[in-house]
Amino acid sequence: MAAMTPNINQARAMRVAVRRIEGFAKQFGEAHRNLARHAAFPLVLTPDLLYQIWANFVPEAPWTAVAHLLLSRLCRQVGYEMYEMDIADRNLLLRELKEKFGQEHLDKLGEFLLDYVAQRLTDDDPDTQDLAQAQEWTVLAYTKPNEAARELAEALSSRVRRQDMAEIFRLASLVETFAEPLMEFGFEPLLVYARGMGKFVLGNQEQATVELSKLVAGWSQVGRWNAAYALGKIGSKSEKAIPSLINALKDKNSFVRGSAASALGKIGSKSEKAIPSLINALEDEASDVRHRAADALGNIGSESEKAISALIKALEDRDSNMRRRVASALGEIGSQAKKIAQIL
Repeated sequence: MAAMTPNINQARAMRVAVRRIEGFAKQFGEAHRNLARHAAFPLVLTPDLLYQIWANFVPEAPWTAVAHLLLSRLCRQVGYEMYEMDIADRNLLLRELKEKFGQEHLDKLGEFLLDYVAQRLTDDDPDTQDLAQAQEWTVLAYTKPNEAARELAEALSSRVRRQDMAEIFRLASLVETFAEPLMEFGFEPLLVYARGMGKFVLGNQEQATVELSKLVAGWSQVGRWNAAYALGKIGSKSEKAIPSLINALKDKNSFVRGSAASALGKIGSKSEKAIPSLINALEDEASDVRHRAADALGNIGSESEKAISALIKALEDRDSNMRRRVASALGEIGSQAKKIAQIL
């Protein structure tokens, strides 16, 4: 029943959106509805921006349509002279816009919005810059989804690495706003990543782990790396991801293998079943993977004879940094490892 809840909520939101849009059109007419379709394109509306959209794209509507729309149930005020539409209303209106006018018209609307942002949103204030960037990503999401997905993934990943929780949540919410065009063009993994990080910020580590585990075995190399890294940030509460992370130790990309090893180490003692795979990783061709595997074995802390023997053998590694990491791992494992190390 719980799995059905999101679909039920979406269906309910769509029914409400249809009623709102039909009610608006019935009250004011088709020209007003056409303005609403165009107004759904920007992420955030201002009276000036909506007036410019009316003048450039929907001049057949009366000028009073601007006020009628902003004061209707289709818009809600979110700041001083700033309005936005509910995501279900917005998606439905944008679908109508594309069906009625085609992709070329959306491209023109996108060029208009970019010009508007470049001319009007020039303040150095961080909030203004964030809004400008969000409007630019809106254009890309509906006109150049490949670029939008790449830029959004890079931005979200950089915030994860900086552990900027407020920014992670803001960007995760923004990616969710573009769910429809991203899914249409095959970028569902980015949505899963954003949702996972959003859950993490809100403290729902279990659900975050479920979402992120889906990506460790798939998506792009950068995506798998980011997912493994994020699971490491969740730490001990991401134990359900252990099987996916063990598989990731065999990834073709060394960054993914290294991040998987680190994540397993941060999960800690619950990762004991990963010890055989981490032992193999001590001989990885990439030195960074070997380092992280040694650290992980130390963090897991199991006094496994095989792990201890493998670490002692790794003390012969030509990499002096690796030898230091191994010695530290042996120290972490405990008294049994220390005794064996002393004997040898």
